[in-house]
Amino acid sequence: MKLSIVIPTYNRKETLKTTLISLNDQTIKDFEVIVADDGSTDGTEQAVKALALSYPVKHVWQRNSGRSAARNMGLEKAAGEIILFIDDHIVSDKRLIEEHVKYHDKYCVEVVRGRVEFIEKAQDAPKMTEYVDERRFKAPGYEQQPFRIFITNNISVKKRALMSVFGFDEDFREYGLQDAEMGYRLKEAGCIFKINPNAVGYIFGVGWTYEERCARRRQVGRSSVLFYKKHPSLLVKINLSTHLMTILIQKILSLLEKQLPKRMLMFYNFSTGIKEGFDKYKDKHFAKMHSRFKGNKKSILFVSHISDLSGAPISLILLAKNLSKMKYHPMIALPEKGSVIPKLNSSNIYYQIYRETLIHKLFPSLKIYRILKERQIDLIYLNTSASIWAAKAAKLLRIPVISHIREDLRGFNNLIIRSKIRSCSDKIILISNWMKSFIRTSKAVVVHNTVDIADFQHLDPDRIRLEFNIKNKIIVFIGSLEERKGIKYLLKAFPLIKASVPDVKLLIVGKTLPGQKAYLNMLKGIAMDRNIVFAGTRPDVYDIIAACDMLAVPSLSEAFGRTVIEAMACGKPVIASNVGGIPEIIDDGKTGILVPPKDEKALASAVIRLFTDKALADSMGTAGRIRAEQHFSINSQVKEIEGVIDELLK
Repeated sequence: MKLSIVIPTYNRKETLKTTLISLNDQTIKDFEVIVADDGSTDGTEQAVKALALSYPVKHVWQRNSGRSAARNMGLEKAAGEIILFIDDHIVSDKRLIEEHVKYHDKYCVEVVRGRVEFIEKAQDAPKMTEYVDERRFKAPGYEQQPFRIFITNNISVKKRALMSVFGFDEDFREYGLQDAEMGYRLKEAGCIFKINPNAVGYIFGVGWTYEERCARRRQVGRSSVLFYKKHPSLLVKINLSTHLMTILIQKILSLLEKQLPKRMLMFYNFSTGIKEGFDKYKDKHFAKMHSRFKGNKKSILFVSHISDLSGAPISLILLAKNLSKMKYHPMIALPEKGSVIPKLNSSNIYYQIYRETLIHKLFPSLKIYRILKERQIDLIYLNTSASIWAAKAAKLLRIPVISHIREDLRGFNNLIIRSKIRSCSDKIILISNWMKSFIRTSKAVVVHNTVDIADFQHLDPDRIRLEFNIKNKIIVFIGSLEERKGIKYLLKAFPLIKASVPDVKLLIVGKTLPGQKAYLNMLKGIAMDRNIVFAGTRPDVYDIIAACDMLAVPSLSEAFGRTVIEAMACGKPVIASNVGGIPEIIDDGKTGILVPPKDEKALASAVIRLFTDKALADSMGTAGRIRAEQHFSINSQVKEIEGVIDELLK
């Protein structure tokens, strides 16, 4: 289902009925409504069931616990990928849902704020809404400010984003700011807000008495303090007036209470609420976020040093996606938006961009410190040694650190990095036994990289062969174009291969590292044959592997070799250098062939052998698939890493 509407309500069945009936004529029909009943005793459930509605509606009930808890209850039952929150006293324009969905699809944002018009009675709603010309509409400057924008009388949010921040904080039981606090967390998590002036709702029947307005302002004051307790920043303090000046003004006004004009009385009630809030919410318990969605789950922040679809981020996503949903809440911190984002979205993994300002460059740990504190992270997981800078922030907050080292850190130049990893990490995960020889510590455990076999079930090799005009035999290389990968030896081997296998093609998938354009030019200088194709980076590498006859991995150094297990999972034989962790993957002569590094003749000989002996190539592919399933499946890796996490979080 595309969209679910959540309507919290409490003993307002008559206005609720009007709200529900007004949704009958929506231009989009693919939606449902969840009436989140916060303990009504006026027959709301029976009234809802008696209505003749053109859409599915669910009535869910809880003991009176506040609107935050009611909205979470509705969110829990919602099936839509977009959640639209409206009040129980609103007449919806017929295009309300259409406009919300349109903006989510058009702008790919997490939050869309609609327009509300206030009317006295429901029948005062205009029969024809006056729409705004979008081409002439200029969004106000406060479009990205949650204190101004995030009001739940007409706002839609991607369900994935809501769940990533655990929904509404159920400590907010009084009137005011429970929605703004949610908006604040979404904004801090990197969500983008958009205003759509043509998603219109007409709010009716507000009609508070002056005494009711004063009482609500007092509640807002108390809620402001609760907000500040949860997010004790200068920005919050200024926006919500939760500072000493407000308390001082309240003391002065209390001496003149009976002589105050009405306008001043409103502020007096608010400032009194602030004073009461500091007494009511002084317990440390209120500093934490409390929601049914968080429960006892442990929040884990995975820190990635890059946002590309390369080996390390792919391995990280696979791990985060398969961690126990009952025990952990994973989120990934990225330096920028990149090609990895669509994969995160499709895997329903929440990500956050850590800021890059001048002060963060001077003090790198600040980039992650605020995320750790705001999101109440229980454990930080550094995906490579390049993220070790984040460990300092974790140590300041006494958060345990796991460093997952995926790269070759041999040699004198990496001596300081290895020392820092050992001192900053509570546990170190290495991706091969080979790596243990140069990171020697009792903190280290070996957990091989893995693949999800399900990812290799429905591939499209024919599309790849058609795109690259491949009619016969094909060798594929996949990886970054750097000297360590030994690509020039594969290029030198190609003429030798072609002499025996004339109809062969070589497809090179990957890109150079920043600042290495000269290296790429050198490679292209060697690769003068038109049957050598540089394909750049691709999001469909599994389809490319499925289209090839074999994978070549001519690396000079390789801590593990993720592409090796990907090819094996795809049932393809692998020819690879006998270096690093690769011998731990390939059973030489059974699932592939190991050759000496920097030896183009041995590399060419192995390729020719497999092309001329199809039965051998097929048997290696089949054996490789079995080995991948038995030794490199995601389930085994997750079980081992969860054991490491649980040991630190005891």
